[in-house]
Amino acid sequence: MRYKVGKHNLKSNGIPVYYFYDSGGTTHICGIGCRVGSVHDPTHALGMAHLVEHVLFRGKPQDAEGDPVYDMIFRYFGGMEDHNIFTTETVTYYGGPGLYLRRYIHEVMPVIRDILIGRYVDRRAVDIEKTVVNNEYRQTDVDDPDSVMNSLFYETMYDTNPVRNGIIGDVEQLKGQTTADIKKFIAQKYVAENMFVLVFGPNKSESVEIAKKYVDEWSFHGSPVTLDVAAFD
Repeated sequence: MRYKVGKHNLKSNGIPVYYFYDSGGTTHICGIGCRVGSVHDPTHALGMAHLVEHVLFRGKPQDAEGDPVYDMIFRYFGGMEDHNIFTTETVTYYGGPGLYLRRYIHEVMPVIRDILIGRYVDRRAVDIEKTVVNNEYRQTDVDDPDSVMNSLFYETMYDTNPVRNGIIGDVEQLKGQTTADIKKFIAQKYVAENMFVLVFGPNKSESVEIAKKYVDEWSFHGSPVTLDVAAFD
């Protein structure tokens, strides 16, 4: 099979939709991403992009029985170990990997959309996720040999390139970040100019319609992220 990913920019807000048509009908992948990763972290808050991902994906606390975020993770993603929510050096992505049925796209996408548009952040969530990130740091950056070697490689190879800082960043710096700091980061970075939608499986027209349905009303606008790459080694 030859894989060819297409791109279509929504007329309403310019958000690009990446699509891949699987004529066999076995590919069902969807998600919403932000072109913001660890290289865009503030120098005084290394790891902010990753912390924001953790805080945002908690969603809004539910009074009624059942949490739509975790219900979605366990029903459609196969559990916590297999869900496809992550931060890289350049991207933060919230999505569904390998959904069993195409109709699940319409059950996963509104939850992700509501989380990212709702932007719910409170002090309790921030405190909890700071602890989670600290544990993640201990389990990977400190205790995992491959992660330690990878960090040493980047720190040795680069002096000024921000990839040397790592995705988890500096947990001591993150301890001082407030809910206001996190909300400011979201307001500046999670704008249409940095967002994208991924819909794999349906044909182009269906993929674009799916994207329109869930992000056409994305009203947050701002400046796209930039990097002074000329200043990096």
